[in-house]
Amino acid sequence: MKCSVGLFLGQLWLQVAVVILLTISNANGVPNIKSLAQLSPDAEDCPKYDESPWCPCYQFEDGVFLECPTTGISEIRTTLSLINVPIKSLGIYHLDKNITTFPPKVFFNTSISHLLMSYTNLENLDEHALVGLEDSLDSLSIVNSKLKDVPQKTLSTLKILTSVDFDSNEIQKVEGYAFYGVPLTTVNLQEQPNRKLVRICFRRSREHTSRTYSHQ
Repeated sequence: MKCSVGLFLGQLWLQVAVVILLTISNANGVPNIKSLAQLSPDAEDCPKYDESPWCPCYQFEDGVFLECPTTGISEIRTTLSLINVPIKSLGIYHLDKNITTFPPKVFFNTSISHLLMSYTNLENLDEHALVGLEDSLDSLSIVNSKLKDVPQKTLSTLKILTSVDFDSNEIQKVEGYAFYGVPLTTVNLQEQPNRKLVRICFRRSREHTSRTYSHQ
């Protein structure tokens, strides 16, 4: 009984510690996270720190969570190659400022449910940037970046994508078929340079709905 209580309290402490670290952010909004994976005996799905010092990894019952702040594509690729289980969430912050187009096949042979990129110089995504995530990606957020257009071709292969967030980019207009074939239920296009209302048409094989979003 004492062992069971001790184990429970230890796991509880770990989760509380991670939540506290996730809450503390610097002025630029990058989570101040230290890799707590190595503190947990159940974190065998996370790479060791000396294998991937760039991307802190932590593991809870609902999956593996990964954060890659102030890093480059090669480091992200290396880290992902060390993880052999589905990733619940991947956050990429302050990507190398010289990268304006997210390259192809970074996520090849990877399963990710939620992908966030924030504070980047990304202007567009390669058509094959999200190859590998067709059957796993549920939500995509690219915020506080420099996207010029909705990456229509990149999104078109994502079979279960229900949410996109392109808040605070430089998108001037949205074509009527920008989200054609994508099963979206939520779209956020706030804080774009163009303050006019943007009309977005969702067209699928058997239904046609439209929603209107405005700059706020």
